[in-house]
Amino acid sequence: MILAMIVVLAIPLFISLPTIISGYFIFNLYRWGGIAVAIIPISAFYVISFCLSTVLVKWLALGKSKEEEFSIYSVKYVRKWLVDTLLHFSLIAVRTVYATIYVPAWLRLLGAKVGRRAEVSTVNQISTDLLHIGKESFLADSVSIGAPVIRRGIMYLKKTGIGDRTFIGNSAVLVSGREVGDNALVGVLSTPPPDLSIAQTNNTSWLGSPPMFLPRRQIAEGFTDKQTYAPPLYMILLRGFIEFFRVTLPLAIPTLLIMMFYHFIGIKVGEESTLKLMWHATLYFALVSCAMALIAVAAKWILIGRYKPTQKPLWSTYVWRNELVNSLCESMAYPYFVNFLLGTPFCSFFFKLMGSSFGKRVFMETTEITEFDLVKVKDNVALNFGCTIQTHLFEDRVMKMSYLHIMQDCSVGPMAVVLYNSEMQQASSLSGLSLLMKGEVLPAKTHWQGSPARQG
Repeated sequence: MILAMIVVLAIPLFISLPTIISGYFIFNLYRWGGIAVAIIPISAFYVISFCLSTVLVKWLALGKSKEEEFSIYSVKYVRKWLVDTLLHFSLIAVRTVYATIYVPAWLRLLGAKVGRRAEVSTVNQISTDLLHIGKESFLADSVSIGAPVIRRGIMYLKKTGIGDRTFIGNSAVLVSGREVGDNALVGVLSTPPPDLSIAQTNNTSWLGSPPMFLPRRQIAEGFTDKQTYAPPLYMILLRGFIEFFRVTLPLAIPTLLIMMFYHFIGIKVGEESTLKLMWHATLYFALVSCAMALIAVAAKWILIGRYKPTQKPLWSTYVWRNELVNSLCESMAYPYFVNFLLGTPFCSFFFKLMGSSFGKRVFMETTEITEFDLVKVKDNVALNFGCTIQTHLFEDRVMKMSYLHIMQDCSVGPMAVVLYNSEMQQASSLSGLSLLMKGEVLPAKTHWQGSPARQG
């Protein structure tokens, strides 16, 4: 118990060290007038120092993990919990680094075996030492890879493997001990089959939970290996350059604006009454929040323009510019502006500015929208907590995107996913944690549930 308390108290220290050091430089540079020039390098320093601190804590606290089982009331569990907590917190502290060219190197430092040219997006759960990701594989957003299983107070750690050129879709789950072969596909909100060997999953596709075998799926054609799997050196360098700003800008811009906010408040302190100071602080912070949202809007229209149905290979500037826009939204516009409007009549206004088509009286409790112009939502629609309105897929290292229509009086349940080229007709509904597959149409006044969705 005492050790657990010490570990819990140590977490804020490990997290705060990069922030304290970065804050020291920011404060002094702001005082000297050089903050605008140095804010991006300082943001890069913060990201690097946080990632390296996590690596250091992982090896000091846990060392190299192995396949084993132990009690959740043991010292080993406390050490494991510490590392998992830091990794999970990285999704907040350095979220911008995920889905970039830099992630595989960081995972290797943490002990994972990551093959050449593997792509890793946001990983909700991961046990690095016991993870093998094959070369040229792709892990999409919000996947859980190698999540430990706990039964009756015992944690079970086992190896988790992903073969070469295998795709793991959004919100898919591979529990500890599960392995998938080469050239396989595990779809959105899906799990791989538990009763097949690695060899039996080679060159197969699976969708749903429990998973069903997909005998055929659409294969992206018309792109060369240089655009998908084997880019030339100049494209690697160009991507690294663009993604450097994708990592740093969403941290640098809010930092600069908030420093200006505190500078303004510092001037007013002692000059105004408390009530007047509170009013000015509220007004100015509202302006700062609006500025962050408008910067994301401007970036979308400058870098992308209007989204249209298309297919783009991974190694193209279009994809990287799109990821930069999404990063500005996820790490700047949403936490400082849009999230405060969730569940109110005003939430859809931001997405309208981004190009989405929303009708009247739309209830929104989600920000999971990316290719904004491709979203068509009519009147009286309810988009419940955390549902994903997904207008793209990234199969075969090709970004495929198209329109998505939700007609009037429809409801999309919590954590459900609606894929592109689909349509929900008037007054249809999709239950929580359900998947509407691409190209499908839900008839009017029907109810669907499950992954993939079935009428019921």
